[in-house]
Amino acid sequence: MQQFRLRYRAHDIELLPGEFVIGRSEDCQLSLDDAMISRRHALLRVSSTGVVVADLGSRNGVAVNGDRVKEERRLNDGDRITVGKHELVLSVLQPDSVRTRGPLARTLGPVELHDLDALVHGRPQYTPTTGMARALGSFSTLSQLADKAFAMGRPEEAERLLAAPLNEFLKEIQKGATIDPSVLGRFASAALRLATELQKASWVEWILQVYQRAGHFVPAAIIDALLVLSPKLKHLGRKPIMDYVTTMQGASSITANERFLLQRLESLAKRLATIP
Repeated sequence: MQQFRLRYRAHDIELLPGEFVIGRSEDCQLSLDDAMISRRHALLRVSSTGVVVADLGSRNGVAVNGDRVKEERRLNDGDRITVGKHELVLSVLQPDSVRTRGPLARTLGPVELHDLDALVHGRPQYTPTTGMARALGSFSTLSQLADKAFAMGRPEEAERLLAAPLNEFLKEIQKGATIDPSVLGRFASAALRLATELQKASWVEWILQVYQRAGHFVPAAIIDALLVLSPKLKHLGRKPIMDYVTTMQGASSITANERFLLQRLESLAKRLATIP
């Protein structure tokens, strides 16, 4: 089975089976800030046997190797796709050249791309809602670019890339979607990195809210990081912390370790209350 990558500037984006939308909207899998690009500009339809590109009725069109796409067009290895002022190049990877764990595996840790959907609800055959599937797919793609933005000292760019899938993920959790804690941890780690690099309390509040809504205990490693980070955050209040602690204290059964985690957060909230 062939696999595909999209080269954009210095970034390689792994294309998963399904639809990959390019445009100016933050809902797109690849969001490009370019006035020449429509909100939903181009569609890549990816299958195990090939990639097809289509124009989504954009103002300025889509070109492949300099030729404007009028209808759907099947792409070949090395084809250059032009949208607005941006050029993207498709690479076709043969089975013997595909690594088991590519760049995205380093971003997400032990969870592979094809495992993400299976981890939702913990059932291999579960099909996630449209919103959750979009959040998982966007995060899987954009976290690669965000990692490189962080490495280049551009946390604001990383935030622009990650904000849409993180907020979509939270919305789906608020609607009642359940998710495996390991996947939740990947999203929370991304939010924690944004909070750390940008010193933004809003991303700490995102972490607390998503764990509260999901009904999961915040891992000890994240609590350790929050205790170190909190003195650097000007606008972190005690309310979101205590809201989370109060919710989780009402859980039907709490282990001694979980109770200790809540006590650490409660101590953090009390410390924040003393800061003028």
